[in-house]
Amino acid sequence: MFPEFGMSGPRLDYLENFVTQLARRRRPSASLFGGIDHLFILRALILRDLTTRHQKVGKVGFFVEFIMPTVVILLHYYVFLSLGRYMPASIPVELYVLGGFPVWFTVRNTASKVTKHGEGGTGVILLPGISRVHFLLAGAIWECAAMTLLTYGGLLIVELLGGDEPLPNVLESVPIFAIAALIGTGARLVFEAIGSVWPLFKGIQKVLLFMTFLTSGIYYTGQPNAAEDILTEISWYNPLIHLINSQRHALWPGFPISQVNLMYSIAWGVALMFIGLSMNRWLKPWTRK
Repeated sequence: MFPEFGMSGPRLDYLENFVTQLARRRRPSASLFGGIDHLFILRALILRDLTTRHQKVGKVGFFVEFIMPTVVILLHYYVFLSLGRYMPASIPVELYVLGGFPVWFTVRNTASKVTKHGEGGTGVILLPGISRVHFLLAGAIWECAAMTLLTYGGLLIVELLGGDEPLPNVLESVPIFAIAALIGTGARLVFEAIGSVWPLFKGIQKVLLFMTFLTSGIYYTGQPNAAEDILTEISWYNPLIHLINSQRHALWPGFPISQVNLMYSIAWGVALMFIGLSMNRWLKPWTRK
């Protein structure tokens, strides 16, 4: 069923059986609206994507997803420690990096995903009840869940090593990853739409993501001061600085968030989704082969 994705073997039989059973239902749409089948579809698509990307690694392929973010976080942690970098509101270095990089990776990884051949016109997407929206949601949910797991896994390790950091505000923290995934998904749709008619945009896309990274507040708070007036002025237009500062505040209550506005970030996510869906509906880039 999934030859275009290079998938075969008994390990993937359960995925094929699942989508086949959905296709054979008499009233697939009626059952899917119940919500349960949607969750199973998303779970199957997430497993399919992870298996496809890491099938050469085997059962430990799941952990490959955490290697780069972990290395980046550890590298910055030790660099900041060695430089004796000033931490705003005396936030511990480990919370400063854990509050920034997982949020950024959620946006970056979601926005950088590419619709594979077969997800927009042939193959599994043609089965009843399975649409391209499921693929978009599966990618966003996985990145959101993975980076949330990385953050709280890091906090657990810090606690086991003798740290005395306060308990994180989960109700404030988890929605931040959902907003980051929303922004990333909207950006993905816009990038794919523009890239379908302008192939050179792929290089510009990397530049845009890099500029977004530099102005996201990863390395600073964005609070006004004489040395960062221009950078601060620009940064507050970036929705990620609102998310990152909010996440650091969720991990360390004393972190300054005087200018943070999460509704601004949500507005960015909704606007990107609307623009991206509209552009994709007009251009239909996923039907091109």
